[in-house]
Amino acid sequence: APWVGSGPAAECVRIHVLSRLEGLLRKLSQHAAAWPFLEPVDPARDECPDYPRVIRRPMDLGTVRARLARGGYPDPDAVVGDVQLVLANAMAYNPPAHRFHRMALRLQEVFRRRYAAVLRAAEASVARALARLARPAKAYPP
Repeated sequence: APWVGSGPAAECVRIHVLSRLEGLLRKLSQHAAAWPFLEPVDPARDECPDYPRVIRRPMDLGTVRARLARGGYPDPDAVVGDVQLVLANAMAYNPPAHRFHRMALRLQEVFRRRYAAVLRAAEASVARALARLARPAKAYPP
């Protein structure tokens, strides 16, 4: 991850990616395949009484978005981990032929593609900023 390590460049990339993840998650939540994953599973409402026994670490996109909005993630890897957990839980609980399993696979691919674009943009933005800082200062006449 480009934010691993110390220094201003790593910190700039970390902050940039975290801010872009908010927009990415907002758009991901609007995807047609996202609706089952927007709020926590309610075993009674959702007719899956064994869900808490099967899924040890429940997670949903609404919880991820709220935690990210309040600054609850230390770095982008933690956000990505929770998004992956949402989708992995759906695929673990639902058999491959189930529509929620297929929807999770679809969202997983959309997320991977969009997150890769966020990383590329962040790295390019920071590289441009560092290049500007590395330019020699202009000398002005006294």
